[in-house]
Amino acid sequence: MLRKILPHVAIIIAAMYVVFFAIDRVNSAMGFINNNITKVLLLVFSIVSVFNALWLIHDDRQATRRRIQRERERQARLRAQRQGGTAAPAVPSTAGRRSPSSGSARTTRYVR
Repeated sequence: MLRKILPHVAIIIAAMYVVFFAIDRVNSAMGFINNNITKVLLLVFSIVSVFNALWLIHDDRQATRRRIQRERERQARLRAQRQGGTAAPAVPSTAGRRSPSSGSARTTRYVR
């Protein structure tokens, strides 16, 4: 849940800072940039941005690891097929599909 909210919080605070900057440039007497609320918002924005970056890096590394693992498994299957064998022996599984003849009976299927 937090992963979905933080990017939106960062966008909202960044937009607030753009507006504060524009208003402060037009009327510097209002002091939008140089007050305590703006400093607290800057701190929150910085923390949210760091967490967003960390989660993005984490997700990217996980995706890269999964992609490398899938490629290794694919290469192993291809190597085994070229050598005339199978990548993994067939193992019977009792969690097979239901047979068409009876609704409750389970059939054994072979899973690689």
